[in-house]
Amino acid sequence: MGSFSDNTTIEFFLDRGFDSSNAAEQEAILYATRLGKLPSVLRSGVNRLVVHKGNENVTAFSDHGLIVVYAGNARKRIETNDLEETLFHESVHAAWDKQFAECTEWKRAQESDSTFVSLYAKDNPRLEDLAESALFAFAVIHHLDRLPVEDAQRIQKQIPARIMFVEKLIPKGKPLFFDVEKRSSKK
Repeated sequence: MGSFSDNTTIEFFLDRGFDSSNAAEQEAILYATRLGKLPSVLRSGVNRLVVHKGNENVTAFSDHGLIVVYAGNARKRIETNDLEETLFHESVHAAWDKQFAECTEWKRAQESDSTFVSLYAKDNPRLEDLAESALFAFAVIHHLDRLPVEDAQRIQKQIPARIMFVEKLIPKGKPLFFDVEKRSSKK
């Protein structure tokens, strides 16, 4: 169980394929520290994280309250510095899809914007646009200084209504991140 200083908790379930309980514990810590970087409002919607061994080509997925990742793919994503983005994307599915992906306000935002922020969102607007847009919107809202100017301008031009929608869910000026307090895993 991962507990965070904002009183959110996530249960960890690890594949029996890990060599030892220590290896499973280290694997859980790998995700707990990254989940601790999520905005609290997203992390609070994640109840369980399941880690399978898997190879580098098996991608993560999620459902209401659940994220499933594969250790081989996670290693690949760590090498390319995008495991945090993957967990953010999947946490949007776990925390928000059920409530917001089909809501009128989100659909209006989609219709209002000129295009999609990614080809993945465009090819899967019902299933992937909220998760894809939320990640980019979060970057624009909270970390504009970390984006290249051209990318920030493009995102702001492409999805302004979606950015405003996400800003209502993760407003500026609120504490966003909390530390992991204690770490343990279930195998």
